[in-house]
Amino acid sequence: MGAATGVPRLGRAAVLGHRVRAHDLDRPGGGARVLAVGLQDHPPGRTAEPALRLRGGPPPGRRTVLLHSLRGALHLHDAEDAPLLAAALRVDDARQLQRQTAGPTLFRVQEEGPGLQRALDRAAVAMREAADSSPAHTKGELSTAATSAVEPLIPAAAPWCAGCGVRHIDDLLFRMATLLAGLGASLVDGATVYRRLPEAGEPPPADVARVELVQRFLRVFGPARPVDLAAWTGRTPATARSWWSTAASALRPVEVEGKRRWAPDTPGEAPEPGEAPPGSVRLLGPYDPFTALADRAFLVPDPVLRRRVWRAAGTPGTVLARGEIAGVWRRRTRGGRLDIEVAPFGAEPGWGVADLEDDARLLADCAGASEAAVRVDAEIQP
Repeated sequence: MGAATGVPRLGRAAVLGHRVRAHDLDRPGGGARVLAVGLQDHPPGRTAEPALRLRGGPPPGRRTVLLHSLRGALHLHDAEDAPLLAAALRVDDARQLQRQTAGPTLFRVQEEGPGLQRALDRAAVAMREAADSSPAHTKGELSTAATSAVEPLIPAAAPWCAGCGVRHIDDLLFRMATLLAGLGASLVDGATVYRRLPEAGEPPPADVARVELVQRFLRVFGPARPVDLAAWTGRTPATARSWWSTAASALRPVEVEGKRRWAPDTPGEAPEPGEAPPGSVRLLGPYDPFTALADRAFLVPDPVLRRRVWRAAGTPGTVLARGEIAGVWRRRTRGGRLDIEVAPFGAEPGWGVADLEDDARLLADCAGASEAAVRVDAEIQP
């Protein structure tokens, strides 16, 4: 492996520099590349729009929509990508999903009667018919329609809910079915409602769609490994490897710190050995795409700092300085002002309030605040 075998050797700085540019974080004036893989929105209405605006917003003329896509979570996408995502992310067998993604219910559905594929198809048809009868539906309304369709055929798909006192469709099954039904989500008075998307063409064959998704993944998150794709999609490592094999002709291996990874086999879409991170300093929100990949130890080698970035609850925002995650931050809204409290990783980070003010004002605007105030102090414990 390495230069002697024709495999490029890349240092960590080259990979980080490439990712900053691939994530449209060097202020290029557009977020086309991250929109091609989706920006997680959690809680709804809080994280995707700021992340896209930090990259310059959507490309001109493109319409965005919230979809239950990767791992069933809400992500902001280009609306025209809905058929591709539905084809690529369709699950025909619960055993293709990681257990922490699927939960116990979907495995019971797989084992009982017609199985998960039939349950998804029935739920999607019921949701589509309900959506055709009215411009918008709440989650509860769609869940009622889907439950009535799947519960008689596969009772395990609609387990008893003690809190509601009724049976209703499993939540992940519901979310996956919305994508198959061609439904997009939006917020209306703080509630999530679903609408039929305008027709965006026929979905491609599943293998074709998955090859495209693997290539998009590597353009933004590469160089990466099949196990990273598995975590990103919520699929098992074996399923991710099968997708990877289908796309293999479009990939090329590289060596990063002695380990084999892969990048797109297209000029300009893989790091160059001499590439270096830009000197910019950015405020990234919680669930920003830059921190969405599973290779957390690569992004933040120090395990103590890593626990401050990725927490079990209360995910903070991060500071990206010259390619490195260099701090975390929390926000508080007071009146019409957004207060951002930043804890750098180190007493003398080499950047300060002035470097963060532009992004802080943009985040304030996204939060509906008229002004922003930034405080940088290593003693803050966000």
